[in-house]
Order: sequence, then C-alpha cells, then structure tokens
Amino acid sequence: MLLEVVIGLGLFSVAVLLVFGVFASSRRAAAQSRSYTLATHLCRENLEREAAKNYPSVVTVAPIPTPVTFTSNGQPITQEFSVELLVNEEVANQRKEVRSRVLWQEGQIQRQVELRTYVVQF
Repeated sequence: MLLEVVIGLGLFSVAVLLVFGVFASSRRAAAQSRSYTLATHLCRENLEREAAKNYPSVVTVAPIPTPVTFTSNGQPITQEFSVELLVNEEVANQRKEVRSRVLWQEGQIQRQVELRTYVVQF
C-alpha cells in the first residue's frame, strides 16, 4: 500500500511539473505571436503608405525607431520596433521594387518581418 502511494505521488509530481512547463512555453509563444502580428501590421501599413505616393517620391527611408505600447495582463508594455523602407530602382520597365522591413529584439535574438510590392509609373 505504501509503495502505491509513493508511485502515485511521483506520477502526480511529474504531471504538475509538465503542466507548469506547458504554461511557461505557451506564455512565450503568445508573446512571440503578438510581436509578429504587430510587426506585420507595421510592415503592411508602411507598404500601403508608400504605394499611395507618386512614383518619383517613393524612395529608400532609413530605419525609424517605432515604439508600440500595448496592454498585457493589465500592464502597459512598450516594445521597440525599427521600420525601414528599401527601394530597388534597378527593376526594368519603370517600376520599383519596394520592401518594407520591421526589425525587433526578442531576448538575444533579432527578429524581422519583410513584405514587398512593386510600384509602377503610369
């Protein structure tokens, strides 16, 4: 009987440790997902703004630090993104390749999202 109780407690403690590991992992995954969503939104917004401009005014823009503040568990959090625009005018037939890139630091890892489109002279 005592052996069964010890084995039961051992299995229960392993299950509790696994549950706590899953919580930590899911919290980290949610934070990464939020960062990717914010970066993709900034990237798309940047591309749409450039696509609305006249052809000659679409030029490369140096990285711009862009802080984004949001609320997580009732606490305001500010995350720093760097938004840049790269324009390749080497493309033939009077069109420019426009790339919007958003970079951010996540722990020791630098992450990035990049979207691209073409702007054409009419």
